Amino acid sequence: MTRPFDKAKYKALLDGLEATELKLSEVLRDNETLRMDSQFFQKEFLAFNLRSAGFVRLDQLCVIRSGTTPPDRDETLREGVILLKTGNVRNNILTASGSSEFFHIDSEIDNRMKSTRLKGSDVLLNIVGATTDVIGRTALVPEKFPSANITQAMVLVRVVDKRIAPTFLFSFLAGRFGNLQVRRIARPTGQYNLNLAEVASFRLPICGEELQSRIEKYVWLAHAKLVEGKALYAKAESILLKELAFKDRKTPPNGVAVKSFAESFVKNARLDAEYYHPEKQQVLDWLASLRGKSIGDHFTAAYDVLNPRAANPKESVINYDLDDALPFYLKEKESTPVYELGSTKKRFKQGDVVISRLRSYLKEIAIADLPETENCVGSSEFIVLRPKSAAITPELLLVYLRSVPVQRILKWCQSGSNHPRFMEEDLLSIKLPDKLLSKQDKLGQAVRKAISLGRESERLLDIAKRGVEIAIEQDETSALKWLKQRKS
Repeated sequence: MTRPFDKAKYKALLDGLEATELKLSEVLRDNETLRMDSQFFQKEFLAFNLRSAGFVRLDQLCVIRSGTTPPDRDETLREGVILLKTGNVRNNILTASGSSEFFHIDSEIDNRMKSTRLKGSDVLLNIVGATTDVIGRTALVPEKFPSANITQAMVLVRVVDKRIAPTFLFSFLAGRFGNLQVRRIARPTGQYNLNLAEVASFRLPICGEELQSRIEKYVWLAHAKLVEGKALYAKAESILLKELAFKDRKTPPNGVAVKSFAESFVKNARLDAEYYHPEKQQVLDWLASLRGKSIGDHFTAAYDVLNPRAANPKESVINYDLDDALPFYLKEKESTPVYELGSTKKRFKQGDVVISRLRSYLKEIAIADLPETENCVGSSEFIVLRPKSAAITPELLLVYLRSVPVQRILKWCQSGSNHPRFMEEDLLSIKLPDKLLSKQDKLGQAVRKAISLGRESERLLDIAKRGVEIAIEQDETSALKWLKQRKS
């Protein structure tokens, strides 16, 4: 007996799939590398015709150059010319990759790479990345940024045509239509990548001076708020270190630590030399001389776990990866259905401090300064700490954990090579000096204001990007009208 055709079931199987039917002439149009793969012809990419009249190729407006990754650079160099890598471009800004410093090269190497020395208002674009989230990240070089150069995984795009402002180009590349072109053209060959010719083929509109002027105002105002916020957070760190009176002592010349078996393996189950490094012991001895309790006495580690397989499939969460904690606060993100998570996550809530136990030098430590109603989860590699009482604030812990003395302890608590991580017990056992409790209010005010300025910077930059998008989706008149209604 033949079963009747179940149209509803067949439709459900095909739900989410898409097909694009094109004539050969349409396939070949503006297809310089003769792409025939399905990615290039997704409906999302074909919805807006960025090849129409009014859109100009990027190489007709700008100089585009890729950098170099010098094989003879000194990875330990802490001064000289900054060498920017793809990880230094995050959230449309240039930032150290979680550590306190950028990578550097000496003047000799910089002279060999003089064609890609950066100037103020250069636009940077990642052209290599493991995911489509990394490739295409863009940033605008501030006018007073220190001397810097770039690796071969990035390009600098320098405007040479007076018809467009660098801030307008930046807002376009950082927005929806710049990202569409990156995701359409990027080739997944091990990693996603773009070459110079492909970047040169990007198209953008030439908009009027008034619109570009308004976009420029929002971009630079966003930058000013960001700088102000960073200065406030630096002030909080300065207050903490001054109160601690921490002196950065040099490692003893012999670099030897002597421990009995009872003090080493019996106590810590560790026999590796790094765990007993004299640099770490100096900080521990100094903390031992101060009155205080351990971090574990003040904070509890939260273990509320979300297993996607056992969770309600209709539940949605805001999922944070480890690199989301690179700034000192978690930024707002779109929610994700639980069934898309794929792995077990840790839940956390407003006021928690999340700490990545992987690669401590990245300082992936952030406060969950988010609305109480948000349903937030993060990587299982996060340690989630929650104050045991209102007598101690998460802002104090945040600044303390990111400070030099604690970072030095965590550095020598790590084990492993490719994925070095420290144990939760090591973190909770670190002493938090009592003298810092009297500075909680000042630290809290500075951190909360810095977070507020950071969010305001994001809002202003989103306005700039959206203004460009409206000009493309509708027209310049609509974009100008919308921008005039925004609060600057």
